[in-house]
Amino acid sequence: MPPSPDNRHTAIPNQQRIQSLDGLRALAALAIFFHHVGAESLATFNTSAGSLLARLDVGVPIFFSLSGFLLFRPIVASLLNDGSDGRAIRTDNDPLRKPLPYAWRRIWRIYPAFWVALTLITLTTDEHFGSLGHLASTAGLVHIHWSSHALGPIPQSWSLATEVTFYASLPLFAIALSHLLNRIPKPQTRRNLLFAFTALLYLISVAFRLWVFSTPTGDGWQWRNASLLWLPSLIDYFAIGMALAIAHVAFPPNSPTHQRIQRIATFKGPWWVAAAAIFVLTAQTFGLARGLTWAPWPREIARQCAYGVISFCLLFPLINGGGPLRGAACKLTHRLTTSRALTAAGTISYSFYLWHYAFIAHPFKPWENAVDWLWDSTIRTNTAHTLFGWTTLLDEANTPFVTLTLTALIPTLAVATLSYHLIEKPAIAIGRRF
Repeated sequence: MPPSPDNRHTAIPNQQRIQSLDGLRALAALAIFFHHVGAESLATFNTSAGSLLARLDVGVPIFFSLSGFLLFRPIVASLLNDGSDGRAIRTDNDPLRKPLPYAWRRIWRIYPAFWVALTLITLTTDEHFGSLGHLASTAGLVHIHWSSHALGPIPQSWSLATEVTFYASLPLFAIALSHLLNRIPKPQTRRNLLFAFTALLYLISVAFRLWVFSTPTGDGWQWRNASLLWLPSLIDYFAIGMALAIAHVAFPPNSPTHQRIQRIATFKGPWWVAAAAIFVLTAQTFGLARGLTWAPWPREIARQCAYGVISFCLLFPLINGGGPLRGAACKLTHRLTTSRALTAAGTISYSFYLWHYAFIAHPFKPWENAVDWLWDSTIRTNTAHTLFGWTTLLDEANTPFVTLTLTALIPTLAVATLSYHLIEKPAIAIGRRF
C-alpha cells in the first residue's frame, strides 16, 4: 500500500485536499487486511465466502490508482495551467518543477517507517533474510526485481517496491511530457495528448502481461511471477488515476464538461454499488485461483481489467462529486468515507499496512487464546443464536477467521498509531524542510 502523499497544494482552486480519499484509503487497507486473514485462517479455501476474501486484494489496485491521481495531478497542473506570462503555476509534490524536493519528500515519507518495521519484524519473529543482497534490495524497496527474493520479511512490501518504481518514473514522465507539450499552444490539444499518454501506459501494461503469460514456464525462465509485480505489469492501475487527474485539472469549474462530470459523479451511491457488483461478479464467476497461484491468462487479464474498473468506480465520484447528495446510498457513501473513524484509519493506513501481516502470520499466543476462549464462552454458548437459527451462520464465519481478525486487528491498530505519531509524522516534517 502506498503511503498518503503530502497532499498540500497551492495556487489552483481544484487542488484542495479531498477528505473522502482518506476514508477510501482506510477501506482499501482493511480489504487487504481481511484478504490476508482469510488466507492465513484458511477461510479463503474452506468457506463459501472464500471467493470474496480471495479477491479483497483489490485494495492494492485502489491504492495504485490513488497514487496515480494524487501524484500526477500537480504535474498536470504545471503542464496545463500556465499563467499569462507563460510560466506554469507551481504546486507542491511536483517532480516537474521541483525534482529534488519531490524526491526528498518521497524518501522521508516512505523509508523511515518501513525501515523501523522491517528491523523490528525481523528481530521479533522468525522472518529472516537469505543473504546480504536480499537485505540490501529489500531495504531499498527494489527486491521485486530479483526472482529469488521478490518477497521478503514484509511480504506485502512488494507493492511498495512497485510504488517506488512509479515515484522514480514520474520525473521522467514529467520532463518528456513537458518537452512535448511546450511546442503545442492549444490547451485542448495538450489535454488530449495527456489523455493519450495515459491510454498508452494502460495498453503497455496489457501488452506486457500478455507477453509474460505467453512465456513458457517449463523453459527455466524464473522471472515470470516476479515480473508480474513490476511497474510495467501494473501501471494500468496508476494510469486510471492519472487520467482522473487530467480530467480533474483540465476542465475549468465553470466549463460545461466540468459541470457534466460533476452531475454524473454526484450519484456516489450508484457508482459504489456498481463497484460492489463488479467485485462480486469477478469473485464468483471468473474462476480465479485462490492463494499465491495464477489462473489461466485470459482470466487473469480479465481480473486486472475488472479491478481497474472497480478502482475507477470508487474514485470517480469521490474526486468529482459535488452538489447535493441524492438518495440514501449517496448519503451513506459520503458519511462512510468522511467519517472520523475511517479518516483516522486512513491517516495511519501506511503503518497499518506495514505491520498488519506480522500480527496475522505471527499472532501473540496468549492473546489469541484469550480471544478464542471469549468467543467460545460467550457467542457460541449463547442460546440466542440457537433460538434464531444463527448456528449455521456462526459456523460459516469460521472461528479461526474471527479469532485471527481480533488478535491481529487490535494490536495492528495500536502499533500503527504509535508508528504514525513517533516515526511517520516526524519524518514527514523533515521531508518538508527541503
